[in-house]
Amino acid sequence: MTVVFGYGATGGDDVRAMSWTLMAFAPGLVALSGQYVCTRAFYALRDTRTPSS
Repeated sequence: MTVVFGYGATGGDDVRAMSWTLMAFAPGLVALSGQYVCTRAFYALRDTRTPSS
């Protein structure tokens, strides 16, 4: 975040707040990736009747 937003009108506190926001989204990204992999595995096994979500 410091490299991307470390210039111009953003200060250190702004960069810190954006970093915390991205870290809050990280667990959801991991869960979404796992759900995506499981869905693809069910389709590969031709088990399309098993709910994916």
